[in-house]
This record gives sequence, structure tokens and C-alpha cells, in this order.
Amino acid sequence: MKEMKAMHVLLVGLAVMALAAGDGVEAQGWSEPIVLTDVLGQGLDTDFQAAVDSRGNIHLVYYVQQYQGRERTHRLLYTKYNTNGRPLREQILPFGEDIRTYNGKIIIDDEDNVHILCLGRDEREEYAFWYCCLDSNDEYIINPIVIDGLYYTVIYYPFYFFLRSDGTFVFSTLSTHYIADTLLYSTVSYARFNSEGEMIERPHLVWSDKEADGTFYTLYSSLDEDDNMHFIWREAFYYGSYIWRYGCISADD
Repeated sequence: MKEMKAMHVLLVGLAVMALAAGDGVEAQGWSEPIVLTDVLGQGLDTDFQAAVDSRGNIHLVYYVQQYQGRERTHRLLYTKYNTNGRPLREQILPFGEDIRTYNGKIIIDDEDNVHILCLGRDEREEYAFWYCCLDSNDEYIINPIVIDGLYYTVIYYPFYFFLRSDGTFVFSTLSTHYIADTLLYSTVSYARFNSEGEMIERPHLVWSDKEADGTFYTLYSSLDEDDNMHFIWREAFYYGSYIWRYGCISADD
């Protein structure tokens, strides 16, 4: 456990130094990694994302697990630091305590508003994508809302979240669909919504392994400067072979 914790601290430290070399922050050269947060007594998951605002402050969302007896809690935390690692606000649960929140993504726009999208699961055991927005003073502009509800038989893998040039947001994900513990199919999905959290394009299937020879895994997505979405994913065949597939959605689709 100590070795795992040390590795997480090192990874976060390296991420901070990489961020510090970006726009709006004067690079300080090589330095010893700094500790941003200590989650002793909790399970720090490998999923986290950071962004830097126009003042050089580091915004971090990360996922922890904690056991309380036999009960395990899932929590997405958000906090903010300066480039010396000094906390600028208390850690908060941006989506409250009523849902279990998992891996999250963060975007900071040109006005330093903080947009957070995460995967959550409510008391009905249903997955949903949750969205909220905070201004530069840490006040909610958009309170937590559900982007799309999903049945618990649909398992969503880590997803991707981008801000388009027109001010709308897109996210993509690879999901695996189960019924009664039986794998039915996997899909690559895509959705778009505006800064008020209103859907412009509801999450819809782009590609499915129903039409392929194998099962989809390991999605990667990116958004180019013309707002075209690019996708790469792995397809596994029953005889043990793998291929990489690529697809693209134009900005006008």
C-alpha cells in the first residue's frame, strides 16, 4: 500500500510539473514533485484529471474509494491549488453525497468557469452522466444535473469530454451492455450538450461490435481544431488476435 501511495504521489507530481509548463504559468525548470493531496486511509484510484486556469491555478478532480465496514463508498472530489501546491479551497464533493460518483473529467473555459462531468450511480442502481459548472469564485453556475440516465445493465468505461469552438460540449464513451450477466454487445457512443446542460444530441450509438467480428475495448477519443471527433479502439477476436479500429465524426454530423 505504501508503494502504491508513493507511485500516485509521483504521478500527480509529474502531472503538475507538466501543467506548470503550459500557457499562463512560468516554467520553473525541474523540481522535486510536490504533494497536492493526502488520502491516507482511503483508496486513491488511478483515474484523475487536472486543468489550469488563466491565473495558473491547478484544478483537480479525482476518484477515491473508502470502506466503512463492509460498505464501500465511491466519491469524486474536486479541489484547487496554486502552483506551489497550496490549497486554495477545501475539497468538495461536487455532486453531493446522494449518489456514488466515479471517474470524472474537467474543463476550464476562457472565463475560468470549471465544467465537471462524471459517471454516477444513484440509489436505484442506475448509471448516469452528471454535469455541473462552477465560476471562478467557486460558486455554482449550473447545479448538478443528470445528462443521461442509463440502466444498471450498461457498464460505461472511462470516457472523454471536450469543449467545442462553438461553446458546446461533447463526450464519447465505450459501453458494454449486459443482461443477466451475459455480454450482449459493446458500443462506441457520442453526445453533445450546451453550457446549461441541455442536450443538443443525446447519447447515441456510433459503432457497435454487432456489425464487427470481435468485441470492442479500450476507447481513445480526441477533438481536433475543426471540431471533428476522432476515435481509436481495440477489437478482440475469439481466437486471441487484436486489431485497432479508427473512426471519425465530422463537426457537422
